[in-house]
Amino acid sequence: MAFITGTAEGLKVFVVNTITKQTVEVVPGAPVYMDWSLDSKELVVHNGNRLLTYKQPFGVGPSSALDGVSIRYFAPDYAPDDDRLLFLVDTSDGAALHMSNPANGILERVLDAGAAAWFKWSPDGSSIMLLRGSLDASGESSISIIDPATRGEEFVARGDYLLSMWSPDGRKRLLARRNTDNTRLML
Repeated sequence: MAFITGTAEGLKVFVVNTITKQTVEVVPGAPVYMDWSLDSKELVVHNGNRLLTYKQPFGVGPSSALDGVSIRYFAPDYAPDDDRLLFLVDTSDGAALHMSNPANGILERVLDAGAAAWFKWSPDGSSIMLLRGSLDASGESSISIIDPATRGEEFVARGDYLLSMWSPDGRKRLLARRNTDNTRLML
């Protein structure tokens, strides 16, 4: 189990072995986004402008690090069926979605995501849902499904979307859309 404690100025990430009850500090600082590998032997932590990978035994420092120029991007997301890792990287045009594939050791750019983006693997790891947004007052955004193997992109919806997520079986998508009256959830 991994958890975050502290105030915004003093956040720390800890890993707890729930069998031995041992707690180890992994990384101090904020902002922090993190995700576990499928086998729970790796923890990837977005800390400040770095994406740090920690491997067992935890508490001995990162085994690898990617350094970036922005704290806005990098939020990591492991595929649910293997150790492919998605994360965003700052570019001059916004963000680009990247994938690290430990099976072949390749770090590859999947596609440009734009000024504001959110993404999530499908429950079976066959697709990526991408929400692209605008940072201006227009509120324009789009939701698309990406095939990670071919980089094919299918646009699902356009409008003022705030959030999208998969159902546990991957057959439905929940979309939250803002309109002038209120926020609506749609399946």
